[in-house]
Amino acid sequence: MRHHFALGVFPFLSLVLACGSDPLQSPGGTAGIDTGGNETNQDLATTSTTGVDESDGVTNGGPGSEGLGSEGLGSGEVDSSGGGSGSGGSDPIVGFYELPPPDACHNQFFVSGCQTGNPGSACGGNCEPVNACFNEGKPPTPPGFICPRFMLFSDEMEQAAQDDAARYGWSTSGESPFTYAIVGHDLDPGAGSVDEGGTGNTCCQCYQLIPSANENQASTLPLPKPMIVQSFNTGASTTTFDVFMGAGGLGANDACTAAGNGPGQQYDSYPTDGQNFGGGISAVAQFGNGTPCKEQQGSVTPSTLSSPGCQNLIESRCNEISDDASPEITELTRRSCIQANQPESLYHQNIQVFAKRVACPEGLTRVTGCQLQDTAPPVDPAVLSAAQAASDGSYRAGYNTTTMQDCCKPTCAWTDNVEGRGHVTQGGFDSFYTCHEDGVPLTQ
Repeated sequence: MRHHFALGVFPFLSLVLACGSDPLQSPGGTAGIDTGGNETNQDLATTSTTGVDESDGVTNGGPGSEGLGSEGLGSGEVDSSGGGSGSGGSDPIVGFYELPPPDACHNQFFVSGCQTGNPGSACGGNCEPVNACFNEGKPPTPPGFICPRFMLFSDEMEQAAQDDAARYGWSTSGESPFTYAIVGHDLDPGAGSVDEGGTGNTCCQCYQLIPSANENQASTLPLPKPMIVQSFNTGASTTTFDVFMGAGGLGANDACTAAGNGPGQQYDSYPTDGQNFGGGISAVAQFGNGTPCKEQQGSVTPSTLSSPGCQNLIESRCNEISDDASPEITELTRRSCIQANQPESLYHQNIQVFAKRVACPEGLTRVTGCQLQDTAPPVDPAVLSAAQAASDGSYRAGYNTTTMQDCCKPTCAWTDNVEGRGHVTQGGFDSFYTCHEDGVPLTQ
C-alpha cells in the first residue's frame, strides 16, 4: 500500500504525466527512450518513428501552499498572443482553471536563502524539491508529479481552448477549432526547421500542429483536429511532439506504478498492456495487435476501431487505471485514455504533422502556469488542414506526434530550465505547475 501525502477534492481535475531531461540542466538526469506508441509493428513491414524521452533527474517538490483563484493580466502587461491585454488589462474571460503563479518553493533546483531542515529559513527549510521519478538522497519531502490538469481532454484544457476561441475570434460556434495539449519536444534550430535560429531549449514555447497523415496502420481513419501545444518536456526528439495522455505509454521512467524506481507512485493500479516502450493502451500500437481493433493484416479501420469488441476492450483496459484516493484523477485518466482511441479523436498514434511555432494563447498558459514574453506569430485559425499548411509556407513538414505518460515532474516545471535557460516570463508565471500526489497545483 502506498502512502498519500495529501488528500484533496478538486472539482475540475485533469492529468498527464511526463518527465524529461536536458543534457545541460542540473546533474543527475536519467536518460530513457519512450516510444509512446512508436513500436515496430510486427504485422507490417513498417517501423514507426521513435521518440526519446530523457527524464529530468534533478530536484523536486516539497510541501507548500496550495492556491486557488483567478488572475488576469494587469494594465500594461502583454498577453501571451503578443498583443495588449486590453483597456486596463481587463479580460472578460476568466476560467475556473486560472490560478496564481507557481510556488517558488517547488520550481527551483535549490531554493535561495533556504537552510535544509531550518523551519525559520526560506520555504521552511525544504530546500531541494523531490521528483517522484528519482531517488536522489534528498530530504524525504512529498515528491513532485506532473499535474492532472495538463492531460489531453482534461476539463481545464477543453475549457481553455473554448475560452481562447472566443478571446481571439477563432470561432463563432462556441467550440474551438483546436485541441489543446502539452508535449515533449527538443529544439530543432536548423535552417528551415520549426525552431529555426532558436537557442537553449523549448520550455514553454507553443506550436500549431496540423495533422497531414495518420500512422500507416490507421491510414483509412479521419485525421483528428489540429492542435495547439505547449512544450513542457525536453530530452524528447527534435522532430517529434510527444503528447501526454492517459495510458500514453511508459518509457524508462515511471512515477505511475509501483514498478517505478523513484519515491512516488500516482496510481494504485495501472494497465500493463503496451508497457514499457509499447505505446500503452493504443488501438494502433502493440495493444491492438491480435484484437478486434485491427484487421488480420494489422490495420485499424473505422469499422474495427468503432466495433463493440474493440471499444469494450479499450474501455476495460483503460478502466484498470485507479488512484484509490482520488476519484477525480481516476476518472480523468480513464476518460483521456478512452477518448484518445475514438475514430474522431484518434490522437493515440503517431501522426505526421505540419508544425509552426506560435505565441502561446492566454488560456493554455493559465492551465500550465508558464507564460513567455513571446514575439512568435499568433495562432492562425485560417490554417486547419494539411493543404492549407502546405500552401502557407510558414509551416514545416517532417514532424510527427508520439504519445506517453510517465507521471514524472517535467523539465519545464523548473524555472531553472525556463528563466535559467534564457526564456523571459511574465507575471511570475515562470514554470509549469508542480503537483503533489493529490493533483492540486502548488501556487504562490
